Formats: sequence, structure tokens, C-alpha cells
Amino acid sequence: MTLQITDKFGHLRTEYDAEELATLTPEQHSSLLTIIKLLRDVETILQDGRDNDVNVQKLAAAATEADKKFRDSLPKWDRIDELRRISENQRRAALCLEPLPPRKDAEGDAKLASALRKAEAALQAANARTAKIKEELKEAQAALAVAVRGWQDRHAMTPAQHYREHLARQQEFYRKIAAGEIETYQQVEHKMSAIDAQAGHRGAVNQINTGYGRKFAKRLKLPSQR
Repeated sequence: MTLQITDKFGHLRTEYDAEELATLTPEQHSSLLTIIKLLRDVETILQDGRDNDVNVQKLAAAATEADKKFRDSLPKWDRIDELRRISENQRRAALCLEPLPPRKDAEGDAKLASALRKAEAALQAANARTAKIKEELKEAQAALAVAVRGWQDRHAMTPAQHYREHLARQQEFYRKIAAGEIETYQQVEHKMSAIDAQAGHRGAVNQINTGYGRKFAKRLKLPSQR
């Protein structure tokens, strides 16, 4: 019997007992170690991706909060103020004077602006890490698929071996039934119900009642037919 590297759910196994490993040849043992190592690499990358996703969410929330604080630090400026500035610049232009200097307070708080830039840079780095993890996961999964396919091509059972193993399991199952180790299904007798007795039907054993005739049937009428 060839070693099964997957469980009953089709997932690759990572734990084997000593008896299973003792049946492997050196080549099979080396192939199995390669598969386990590649599987561990895939699991590690997946965990890194989950941790990075959590980090991205935290950094995005921090960047949003930093942006809000920075915007709140900007001076309130409405259209009336802007119209006054435009009018003053037009008056100065008519008099051949220099326009008003740029607003110095329009840049906001310098510390909050620096904190916002740092938060955005951290978020951008985390997003770049997400893209890198996806590429690493793709490569690791491809390598694992090649290793598993190689195991199946070299060490998996042939259809004839699968059939012989199936026959052996089937014979063992029948032996346990004959020895009384497995309880088989016992047929249950279906007794006549009270409704069957009222309807005049004889409840047949091991049969399902398909209806009670027209005695209990009712015809629905529309309001216009009543």
C-alpha cells in the first residue's frame, strides 16, 4: 500500500507516524520532505498575508485620522474671503501695485503635515508588501504543485493497485459483517396510522402511504365562486 499524502478532505498531510515513514524508500522520503517543506512555506506566506492585511487596515485608519487632523488645522476660508482677496488684487493691479503675497497660513500645521506624510508612506509600503506577498504565494504554490504532481507520477498507485486495494477493503468489510462486528440496517415495520384507519386504507407493511383518497380532499373556491 502506497503512502497517502492527503487526508480524507484532500488536504496535504504534514504529520506521519513512524510506521508509515518506515515503508518509504530513500527517494520517497526525500520527495516527501520536499513536499512538507514547500507546504510549510505556503502556510508561512499565507500567514504573512493575513498579518499584513491587518496591518494595512490599521495604517489606513491611522492615515485617515492624520488627514482629518491636518485638514482641521487649516484656517477656515470661505468664498467671501476669496472674493475680497480677488477684489484687492484687482485694485492693486489697476494702481500698478504688487499683488497680495500668498497666504502663509494655508499650509496648515507643519507637525500634522509631517505626520500625514509619514502615515501615507507607511500605508503605501504596506500595500507594496501586499503585492509582493501575492507574487511570493503564487510562486510557492506553483512549486508545491510541481512537487505533488511529481510524487503522484512516481509514487502514487496505479488504477490496478487502487482496484486491488478496494477489493481488499470490501472483503474486510464483508468479513466484519459475517462476524457480527458491524451491525447492518434492520428493516422497520410501518404500522397503520389513525388516519389510515379512518380513511379505510390498510396500512401495508414497508410501504409509504401516498394519499388518503377524496374523502379528505377539499376544493378551494375563489371568492367569486362562493
